[in-house]
Amino acid sequence: MDLDTLVRQATEARLRPVAIECATDDEWDEFECGLLAERGHWLLSDPDQAEASDVTSEQDQAWMAWLRGRRGVLGSTYLTLAVHDGTETPSVRTR
Repeated sequence: MDLDTLVRQATEARLRPVAIECATDDEWDEFECGLLAERGHWLLSDPDQAEASDVTSEQDQAWMAWLRGRRGVLGSTYLTLAVHDGTETPSVRTR
């Protein structure tokens, strides 16, 4: 879903954006690589585990999916939304 659609859906639900933040490509890269690194470190620490072959295959597939398709496509957005409850100062919820 693109950002415009997400914000439009929020406003249609009577939520007003107070702040909109999007993760940068660098932040997203750090997140993706961090997830993959955890399993990579596990493999290095104990390569004789029964699951090592399966995990190695999964790691290879995950790296290729990220490098050849997912990288630069996925993103993360943080919306701070206000609910108008009839008072002059809206209450604020973070989603």
